[in-house]
Amino acid sequence: MADALGVAYFSAKAILAEWYANNMGLLLPVSADEVIDGSASDGRHVITGNDAQGIVSRASDLIADMEAN
Repeated sequence: MADALGVAYFSAKAILAEWYANNMGLLLPVSADEVIDGSASDGRHVITGNDAQGIVSRASDLIADMEAN
């Protein structure tokens, strides 16, 4: 279980590092509009800007929880 939590923590750190390094908040703003990335034609689930922001928020929450204490 500790390994799985470690993987989740380091994955969350990588997500946030890439998000901020590439200024993704400007590309995927808080919005109910669908992200146009080709997902509709290649079988991936369509997401919105809200979905992307939610992932980043949850990654940040996980990091904060793991680093508290």
